Amino acid sequence: MRRRVIRQSVSQGSGAAGRASRVLNASKWEIDPIIAYVDPERCINSRGGKCDICYRACPYGAVINLPGTGQPSSIIPAKCHGCGTCVAECPQNAISQHHFTDGQIVAQLHALLAEKPEEKVIAFTCRWCSGMGADNAGTSHFEYPANTRNILVMCAGRVDADFVMEAFRLGAGAVLVSGCHPQDCHYISGRNFAETRITRLFGQLEKLGISPGRFRLESVSATEGAKWARIMREMSTVVQELGPEGVRAENEKALPQLAKRLARMREVPEVGYFMRLVEGAPLKGAEAGVQQARDKGLSQTVGVTECQLPEVTACDACQLAAACAPETKQAKGGK
Repeated sequence: MRRRVIRQSVSQGSGAAGRASRVLNASKWEIDPIIAYVDPERCINSRGGKCDICYRACPYGAVINLPGTGQPSSIIPAKCHGCGTCVAECPQNAISQHHFTDGQIVAQLHALLAEKPEEKVIAFTCRWCSGMGADNAGTSHFEYPANTRNILVMCAGRVDADFVMEAFRLGAGAVLVSGCHPQDCHYISGRNFAETRITRLFGQLEKLGISPGRFRLESVSATEGAKWARIMREMSTVVQELGPEGVRAENEKALPQLAKRLARMREVPEVGYFMRLVEGAPLKGAEAGVQQARDKGLSQTVGVTECQLPEVTACDACQLAAACAPETKQAKGGK
C-alpha cells in the first residue's frame, strides 16, 4: 500500500511540474475557449447570500468569491482550465461553460434518445481518458454492442445530476458516467467531485425504482479499451435482460419524481428555451429578438420550411431572444 501511494505521489508531482514548466517557458500563454462564466442575476451572492461552493470546487483558484458583500461570484478567464466542475456544483444553475452549456448537452440527450431510447446506453465520457478509452476500444476492434451513445465533456466533474435524470426521463435504457482514475484526473479534483455527486445520486435513483445496474460510475484510462468494451457489454446485458417493457415500466414509475426534480433546470434560460422549442410551447420575446437581430444587420436567409422569420439568421436570432416560431425547429448554423 505504501509503495503504491509513493508511486502515485511521484506521478502527480511529475505531472504538476510538467504543467508548470509549460507556463514558465512560454512567452505567451493561450487558453482553450471553454472557460466557465457566471450569470450575475442568478448568483445567490448578488442577493446577499454567503455561498462559496464554486470557490471550493475550483482547483485552480479561478473563482473570485466575496460572500455576504452583495457581489456575485466571477471567473478569472486566464486561470480557468475549463473542467466545468463548478458548473455542475452550483445549486443555483448560475454558472455555465462555453461550448458545454446545459442547453447544448440537453439537446444532445434529446437527439440521441429520440428513437428507441429504452434500447440505448448513454455514456458521459471525459475528454482526456474515458473518451480516448472508447476510441481505443474501436481502433483495437474490441467488440461491444452498438447501442452505446457517447456525450463528450471535458471532465466527469461537468456531469450534472440533472443530465442523468433527464436521460432517464427521456426513457434511456442505462446511463454511464465515466472519467479518469481519481489519481490521474486531468483537472486534479474533478473526478472526485463527480464521484461524490454521482454516489449521492445512486441512492436517489434506486429509491425511484431504477435498477442499480442501469446507472454506473466508472474510471477508464486512454489505454483501457478492453475495459471500456467490457463495461458496455455488461450494461447492455442489463438493458437486454430487462427488455424494452421492463425499462419503460421503471422509467414511468420514476417519471413523476424525475419531472419534479428537473423543474429547476428549466429555469436556466437556454435550457428553458430549448425545452419550449421541442415541446412546441409559445416562445416569449420573439418580436424583441427580431428587432435586435435586424439592428445587428442579420439578414441571411434561413432554409427552414414555414419559418416566419425568413430574413433573420435562425442561430443568431435564437441566441438573442428565442425568435423562432413555436412550430418551427431551430435551424442549426443558419442552414
